[in-house]
Amino acid sequence: MASAYLQSLPSTAGLKFPRQLGTFGATTRSIPNSLPPFWIACALTLIVAHYQVWGTFNLVYKIMGTVVVVMMPFTAGFSRLLSLPAVLWLLAFELVMVANMLVGRYLTISSLFTTASAPVILIRSLPFLLCGYTLARHLNWQRRFLLFVGAVYWLFAIQDARGFIAGARAQLGRAEQYAQTQGFDDANIGSMYAGAFVYFAPLMLFFAIALFRLYPSLSKGWKLFVIVMQTTFTIVAVLSGFGATTVMAFLAIILLAIYAPVKTVGWRLYYLGVSSAIYAVFEFFRRGLLAEGGKGAAGQAFAKFSQLFSSIFWGFAGEDVASSLEVASSSRVSLLVTSFKTFLQNPVMGHGFSGVGDLAVGGHSFLFDTAATFGLAGLLPILAFFTLILFSLWRARTAAGASWPPSSSTIFLFTLLAGLVMNPLFLNLLSLSYFLFLLLGFAIADADAAALTSPLAAASPRRALHRAFFSANEPSAPR
Repeated sequence: MASAYLQSLPSTAGLKFPRQLGTFGATTRSIPNSLPPFWIACALTLIVAHYQVWGTFNLVYKIMGTVVVVMMPFTAGFSRLLSLPAVLWLLAFELVMVANMLVGRYLTISSLFTTASAPVILIRSLPFLLCGYTLARHLNWQRRFLLFVGAVYWLFAIQDARGFIAGARAQLGRAEQYAQTQGFDDANIGSMYAGAFVYFAPLMLFFAIALFRLYPSLSKGWKLFVIVMQTTFTIVAVLSGFGATTVMAFLAIILLAIYAPVKTVGWRLYYLGVSSAIYAVFEFFRRGLLAEGGKGAAGQAFAKFSQLFSSIFWGFAGEDVASSLEVASSSRVSLLVTSFKTFLQNPVMGHGFSGVGDLAVGGHSFLFDTAATFGLAGLLPILAFFTLILFSLWRARTAAGASWPPSSSTIFLFTLLAGLVMNPLFLNLLSLSYFLFLLLGFAIADADAAALTSPLAAASPRRALHRAFFSANEPSAPR
């Protein structure tokens, strides 16, 4: 199955290199000279963007972010990526953001060039979309890339996991927990790290999901190491003290049981059980080792999750449901309603940019805030972007069965969409956006492969010509 998936990956309108396939995980396609330096630059940028090193290497972080943007147009696969319908919708969303900033009531043209500008963040994140898209076609490099970046992140995550476990046992709040984890005496510094972890807690969870795509190409020893990394990343995400990340982790566990590429119910239950073990460990700490289960950052996060779960699936009468959801969501429900009401007032073009202090936008949901700010003009492109990818992945699953790469992409996309409802995750912090776009690049490559190989695509003249071009210009795979 893994070898068949590798052969299904489209090679290039614009990549300009032949397929040279051998045994899975050993020989893959010949690689254009522009790709390895670009991949290495992206890997180094992801590392210096890490929350524990970006302050020390801040200048390097900025330089590397600029380098990958400059390299992107000269990298193989760039033109092919920009021709994909999903990416065209993403670029349409970029145009909507730029247009809204130009006509915003409190913003000027100079606002487009600040590092906090959403259009600027999207432009600086696009190289990682190309990185994931091209890495998906070269499994050896994909494995090296993810293992290298994952191992570096894992070394930091070990310290985080130990500190968070100790903080949970001591029932520490967020600021105290982060100060203790990083070895600081000042809780104010710890609160700064708590702010950073709003973004890096989901990053740890997304990294754990992404590593599933490596399963087919790993030996037992390396797979065990990857499982250890996944467990560490998930512990950090769950014990970080954020209820939204806890909800996303729970959803990812359910999705893993559904989308794991296994054929028997027993194996599906196995993955559900292995994934749920982290929650069993968490509950052990919460109930067994903590004097009061609802105290401390981690305990409060899980208590909110439990309350949210109870409110949705068991419910209460009348106002009790609304008040319970409001408390469990840390007032997110009212903020989502605020953005939705603003959207209804101007559903086509939205409210527009009106400054940081504008209370017409809730500011805690990327999707709802996008609807409020840009209206349907901005919401439809971003929904089309995700819908096209998910539809292609679903079509591949129904036509040819699942394998780990597209399964991990599907789990990631649904988990990300849940996060986009609860948090403004997509275009906020560069270091998180870098990683999100890397995984979106993998997902686009998986969806692109599905679009070219699905029987439903055979009726498309454009796809037929595309496949004919590949077969006529590439040597067949060696047997």
